Amino acid sequence: MAKLSVLMPVYNVEEHISDALDSVLNQTFSDFELLVLDDGSTDSTPAILQRYAAIDSRIHCFTSANQKVAKCLNQLVGVATGKYVARMDGDDLCRPTRFEKQINALESDSSIGVIGSWVKTFGDADETWHYRKDDNFSKALIANGVTALCHPSWMMLRNYLLEQPYDDTYRFIIDRAWLAHFALKYPDKKIIAIPEVLLDYRVHQQSVTGQHFDKMEAKTQLLLKHYYQTLGLSLSDEALVDFCHVVYCRTVTTLEFERCKAVYRDAYNAFCSKYTDDFFAFKEKWIKFCIKNHKPAEYYRNIPADNFVFLAEQPSRAD
Repeated sequence: MAKLSVLMPVYNVEEHISDALDSVLNQTFSDFELLVLDDGSTDSTPAILQRYAAIDSRIHCFTSANQKVAKCLNQLVGVATGKYVARMDGDDLCRPTRFEKQINALESDSSIGVIGSWVKTFGDADETWHYRKDDNFSKALIANGVTALCHPSWMMLRNYLLEQPYDDTYRFIIDRAWLAHFALKYPDKKIIAIPEVLLDYRVHQQSVTGQHFDKMEAKTQLLLKHYYQTLGLSLSDEALVDFCHVVYCRTVTTLEFERCKAVYRDAYNAFCSKYTDDFFAFKEKWIKFCIKNHKPAEYYRNIPADNFVFLAEQPSRAD
């Protein structure tokens, strides 16, 4: 029985799968099983997988008929045997020490629930994504409906995925949804990233974000509705649209701005009833939204350093 199970659902990745597999098989940590589920590929992906499985006994291949990522991952979790599970995609690349460093982090700190890493993009983008090493920051990002950790960089105890499977209701944002529900269910468990690039993430025109942004936003609103209900705040459909105007920094009318201000303040207060926004994730998004809408002076002049931006409308301490 391997210590780590690597979960890799794939679909039509014949151009990249060999590099992805090699990056996993060449890890400095070798006590793992690589579980690959081909979700109905119509190219040569299945044949490539079989060739690799014939060479390395750590690779176990499965097939399904295009059931999509959430169900694929749940199926792989069901056959996994490792104490830990790691996510990986068929077109990304692991840095050689990824598994070793993540395993060491999990075993040295039992308060860590999910651990990721910084990510370097390649393909159609060349950036470094600096995910957060502080749990409070990650949870503030989750409360804003944005990505706290890059999904294929995750590692965690397998039991967490057995207790809380992926939910296909949130197709296109299953990772954000899973982390949000995890944060609510296990508030004492940290969601953090190792501050080092351990994954190279391929960006291409066929990415989910590029093809399905409207659907992703609709699912994000559904997720935020549930998330804030759990924190005691009921958000209407209109309020959820206004919330997303702030998060995505859109230009709005004066009337819409006032609505956005009210709903975002309510969301912030609900978040702070359970967590702390130590790194001003809410404040940063609000200030960017104000600037976008040409209202910087009115909404963040003379803000006390230890308070949130909305307090700018109230008398200062000096008054």
